[in-house]
Order: sequence, then structure tokens, then C-alpha cells
Amino acid sequence: KRAGEIYKKISQKYEVLYDDRDISAGEKLAEADLIGITKRVVVSDKTIKANKVELKFRGEKETKLVSFDKI
Repeated sequence: KRAGEIYKKISQKYEVLYDDRDISAGEKLAEADLIGITKRVVVSDKTIKANKVELKFRGEKETKLVSFDKI
């Protein structure tokens, strides 16, 4: 549910690829890198509990935790 809310919010301003396939997170992230995704927002059970999402920009090594409200 939370991922859908984030998708609606972000897609108002950006083109979004919403990957809800039933494969591992590692496979999804590797494929996102292969097709050249420049910004990645990851929603997981862990981040939802903290009311945050993982945000990563292509070319940066670190992933940031950002509150849902700031996304």
C-alpha cells in the first residue's frame, strides 16, 4: 500500500518504473542499474516501519534514508 502511495506522489513529477515483480530485490536492483535508472526509491518492510524510504542516486555509493514526507 505504501509503495503505491509513493508511486502516485512521485509519478506526478517524474517518469517512474514501478517494479513489483516477484523476484529478489537484488535482481531488481541489478536490472535497474543495467537499464540506467538514475534515481532509485526502495520501499521495504524495514523502511515502512521507520516511515522512511531508501533513496539512491546513480553514481553515488551511499543510500540515504529519507522520510516519506520529504520524498
